[in-house]
Amino acid sequence: MSPLSFTSYTGPIQNPWAYGYTTGGSSSGCAALVAINQVKEWRKRHGLPSIDEELGEGVDMAIGGDQGGSIRLPSAYTGIYGLKPTHGLVPYSGILSLFPMIDHTGPMASSLEDLATLLGVVAGYDGIDPRCTPETPLRHKVPDYSAQLASFRATKESAGEWTAETAGRGLRIGVITESLAVPSLSPEIFSVVQAAIAQFESTGASVSHISIPEHLLGPSIWTIATRAGIATLGMRNMPPPLLSYPCPDVTPPAFSQSTFDMLDRHNPASANMVFNATLLQERPDGASLASKAMMHVHELRAAYDRALEEVDVLITPVITRMHSQHPSLDGSVEDKMKPAIGSTLNTCQFNVTGHPALSMPAGWGKAEDGDAKMPVAMQIIGRRFDEESILKAAAAWEVGGLGLDKWDGR
Repeated sequence: MSPLSFTSYTGPIQNPWAYGYTTGGSSSGCAALVAINQVKEWRKRHGLPSIDEELGEGVDMAIGGDQGGSIRLPSAYTGIYGLKPTHGLVPYSGILSLFPMIDHTGPMASSLEDLATLLGVVAGYDGIDPRCTPETPLRHKVPDYSAQLASFRATKESAGEWTAETAGRGLRIGVITESLAVPSLSPEIFSVVQAAIAQFESTGASVSHISIPEHLLGPSIWTIATRAGIATLGMRNMPPPLLSYPCPDVTPPAFSQSTFDMLDRHNPASANMVFNATLLQERPDGASLASKAMMHVHELRAAYDRALEEVDVLITPVITRMHSQHPSLDGSVEDKMKPAIGSTLNTCQFNVTGHPALSMPAGWGKAEDGDAKMPVAMQIIGRRFDEESILKAAAAWEVGGLGLDKWDGR
């Protein structure tokens, strides 16, 4: 329920780039473990002293969950690659559901190639998950995303276009104007994303700015359409109404005073979710509001679909605020909630609409508190079931320079 990483009952998840800073959430552990290997490789590439013993053992890939940004946010905070696939492309079977409409699971990795490989392994209809639709490919028809990337590069190389000046030729990139004007967007993040947009142009891609006014309404639509369901289904582990394979051995505690006290200390965002849902459900028009928000989801999806008729992919920032240090568990609710406010303003929209969205490192910025330099990401959004275009755009952009290599640590 939190876009930060201090909420685990066993203690905060540390960011491998700077101890004491958030890793982002909710897939915090996944991001931290992948980022450990990312940090090790980056330090080696830039001739910096090894800190392998301090970091411990990492992993090459992980699978995260994303209902409002929980793959993309921690990926952004830790400088790795995280993809929220098209809704229904990767089965959600065997994972605790929060709300079926926004349940996504997908790959997290330290490179595009690894991300594409893992996506190809986990994607495709499993005969179990009701989130899959007739659009979901059967296992034997899942695209070979890794081969698609390799073929794209080979075609460009044979045409002499796999260079920093030409790799983006033929790609149409759209920047969502409203995404750069969301409340609380950090100047550091704005600057990095603007530079990333300029890099797309320098690779020869066609870049245009597209206004999608509905984008700013997306977080409200997401909240009202899903809040009551998350609190009554996900947080109680009630099985969704469609036949599925739930997790019957998971029994959340009753929402008692002691549970509230525990959440108030470790994760007040969860308590906030319950209070929001209760308020919505007790309103005479609560059900109507949720239904109306659900209808607005169709309008929001159509707005992005129209934009994606003009361009191949859309670009936004991922996080809106720079990294912060973990708040004290003995601090106030405000201290714990404030750094999280606004974090999903550019991510949660694509959970309700189902469009695929990738977080990838684009540069560096100064932490919100302290002097630490931390990774900053951009988000690439594609048409539903068109993960290929996202991967191509990301690969072409990186020919102009990897995001993490915008600074060498000196």
